[in-house]
Amino acid sequence: MKSLVDKYIKEDKRDELLELAFKQQNNIDLKAVADYYIKVRDSFNICELISMVSEYLDLDYVFDKIIKTNDKKFIFWIYNNNIIKNIINEKYFKYLEESLMN
Repeated sequence: MKSLVDKYIKEDKRDELLELAFKQQNNIDLKAVADYYIKVRDSFNICELISMVSEYLDLDYVFDKIIKTNDKKFIFWIYNNNIIKNIINEKYFKYLEESLMN
């Protein structure tokens, strides 16, 4: 599965990568998928990924990477995304909010 993740990343096939993550969450490197969406600042797909497979993701790692981008627009879109508001712990919203205020 690693080669398929790498192939989708290399070819910028974001929707296919998201579908693969959903179907194969136990068999692929979800951290690599999250890293890719963060790298390309794809707020929609990182929120979709979090909503679909949050129980398999290291959310501390993911939100730390999001904050470390220092990209206020990217962070703002994630902070305001209704897809994940009912899924993630309040501490992550506070973490995002604090980063927007700094």
